Amino acid sequence: MIPAIPGVDGMTVTGEVIKARPAKEAVFKAGKGAVILNNNRIVAAISGRPLLEKGVVSVNPVMNVPGDVDVSTGNIRFDGDVVVKGDVKDGLKVIAGRDIIICGNCYHAIIKTGKNVEIRGKVINCKVTAGPNVLEHLYVRPVVVKINNELKAAIDRVATIYSQQNAQNLGQLMYRVINETTNLKTLIEHLESLLPLIEDEVATDISKLLNKIQGELLNINILQID
Repeated sequence: MIPAIPGVDGMTVTGEVIKARPAKEAVFKAGKGAVILNNNRIVAAISGRPLLEKGVVSVNPVMNVPGDVDVSTGNIRFDGDVVVKGDVKDGLKVIAGRDIIICGNCYHAIIKTGKNVEIRGKVINCKVTAGPNVLEHLYVRPVVVKINNELKAAIDRVATIYSQQNAQNLGQLMYRVINETTNLKTLIEHLESLLPLIEDEVATDISKLLNKIQGELLNINILQID
């Protein structure tokens, strides 16, 4: 890291001095796969691709597939970058946490990454997903946040009432508060209607969570809590 160099005053066409802005030291942090040495150098701790995002210097691990992704390799799942030198064959998946580069063709495959994807050959009947899922971001997450807020508010109400009426059965109190004073049922129904629109793996995880909430908090099983 090179220290900031003070700027030099400038001048307008009419001879007026333009004061240089004070120089600011660049502040960098070492992220995943990188370390700081002597407070002035950031070096790689692993092999990979250097990356600078929001002042954080990281090194992304890179998985290189020298040939095709086929039955001999199986599906590819990797947290960093994935570079496939050959093709992605029928029915296979390539899923990466960072960038995906496929030098060959893709046939009836699933390609999914949270960042960028580059396919240099043909893409034939494939499902390709790059970047954050817009539907999840715009529609699903806000509903999940509302459900979380409703649950927190219900717990606070139950705690307040229970401390004032200690003799009341806790399960009955929770059932009444959750089922009579929250919008949980409506929110869960709305979220369930969105599940067919999002990725299968995410939809499965959300469905399991909703089933747990419904099974333990929205039916008579909650009455068994002492």
